[in-house]
Amino acid sequence: MIRAIFIVLAAASTLLFPWQYAAALIFIAALYVPLVGVSLGVIYDALYYAPGAGWPIATIAGIIGSIAAFFIARLIRSRVSGVAL
Repeated sequence: MIRAIFIVLAAASTLLFPWQYAAALIFIAALYVPLVGVSLGVIYDALYYAPGAGWPIATIAGIIGSIAAFFIARLIRSRVSGVAL
């Protein structure tokens, strides 16, 4: 249930909050479901696309954040037993 709440909050944060808060919520959600960072990065780039903007920065940041969250969540799971992430 908590996973679904974090995913919904992260998705809503792309519309409601500045990018710093959205990035933090997306990273927290990526600790539970790693592909959230990539998918919400693509959505963020699609929502706020400007012609001539260049590289899709949110998608690239989502890929990097998802990889980092995957390894951090794995580290947390191995260090703390009995906690389900």
